[in-house]
Amino acid sequence: STITVYDEKSSIQTAMYGLPMYELANDQAAGGIAAAAQAPQVLQSETLDFLHVKSTTEDGSSYFMVNGKEEYQATAWRPLQPKVVMNLPGTDQAPRARGVLITAGEYEDFPDFDPVITKPTQEWEQSNSEPGICLDAYWPSSIASINSQSLLGNIQQYLVLVPGQFRCTSRDAAVVSGIQRNITSLSYELTAPATEEDSDFVPPTIKEVDLHYVDATSIRVGLLASDDTGIDRIVLLVFQGGMIQSIEGVVSSPDAGYYTVDNVPFSEQAQLMLQVVDGSGNVANWSAKGTTAKVLEVYARGDMISTLSPTTLTGTIADFDDLVEENNELRENDVFYRWEFGDGHTEFGKLVEDLSLIHISEPTRPTATSRMPSSA
Repeated sequence: STITVYDEKSSIQTAMYGLPMYELANDQAAGGIAAAAQAPQVLQSETLDFLHVKSTTEDGSSYFMVNGKEEYQATAWRPLQPKVVMNLPGTDQAPRARGVLITAGEYEDFPDFDPVITKPTQEWEQSNSEPGICLDAYWPSSIASINSQSLLGNIQQYLVLVPGQFRCTSRDAAVVSGIQRNITSLSYELTAPATEEDSDFVPPTIKEVDLHYVDATSIRVGLLASDDTGIDRIVLLVFQGGMIQSIEGVVSSPDAGYYTVDNVPFSEQAQLMLQVVDGSGNVANWSAKGTTAKVLEVYARGDMISTLSPTTLTGTIADFDDLVEENNELRENDVFYRWEFGDGHTEFGKLVEDLSLIHISEPTRPTATSRMPSSA
C-alpha cells in the first residue's frame, strides 16, 4: 500500500513533538522586546455605580444581580457572583486596551451570607445537593479584566467586571456561609501602549511582595517586579472600612527591580491588591487571594546585643494557638511566616508550634530590627 497525504502529515506532526526524523531550520537570531520608548496611555477613565438586587432560592441560598441584568460569573465549585460585560470601542488604527487598572471604589459587606454555589452536573445525576466547599479567601481575587476576540478580521474587546466577592467563614459547618462583599462603586482606567506597533502583550512578573512595619496603623510594601518593556506604574489597593483606596508606588527607574509603596494604612481587617503596569500598558495583579496579614516588630536595642553571647528576641502572635489549630486540622499549608532579621537575612516557612529561629548576625551590626508578617 502507498502512504497517503494524511499519513505523511500525521508523521510530520508527530516528528515535531519529539521524534528525531525531522528538524526545523532557523537561521534567524532569537528576538526580544525592547523597553518602551514612550509611557503607556490611558484610553478611558470612568466610574461605575452598581445597584445590587438580592434573589433567594427555595433552599434559602441567595445571590445578587446588578443593575437589573441577569449576568453572572458562574465558576465550578464557587459562589455565584454578579457580572457586568461592556463592549469597548476599538479600531484597527488606534491602540487597543492591554489592561484595566482599578483606582478607587466602595463596597458593602454582608456577614452570615448563604451563597448559591455552582456545581457541574449531567442528566444521570440523582443528587442535587449543593457543594460544601469553604474557601477562606475573597473570591474572585480579580474583579476586572479585558477579553479580546477576533471577529471577521476585526478585534472586539470587552470589559468584564465582577462587582462581588465571597469569603467563607463557616469552616467545616454543614451549610457554607460567610461574608458577601458587594462592590457598589468602581473607578478604573483602560491602559494601552503609546503606539499600535508595540508587540508586548505579556504582563509584568511580580516575584516577591514584602510587608514592612512602620507604626501601629501603617506599613510599607516592597516588591520585586520586572518586565521586558520596564515598569511604568505601581498602584496598591487597600480594601478597608467599605472603601477601596489606591496608593501610587515609587518607580525610580523602569528597570529598578525593587519598588516600594509607602504610607499604606493598614489594620488586621484590611485586604491588599497590588497592580503593576509595564511600559506597554499590560497589568499584573497580586492579591494574596484576599488573605489578611499581621505585621509584628521586635526591636533589639544596642545595649541588648553582645558579640560574645547570643541574644534572644521574641515575637508574640495574638491567638497563636487558634491559628496553629486551624492550620493543622482544617487545611494544610494554610498559614506561613516570614521573618526579616534586619541585616539582610530572611527565613520563611509554615507556622508550627514552638517555632524557634536561630540566626547569628555579623559582628559589624550591633543593632537589629526584626519584622515578621504572618498571613492567614
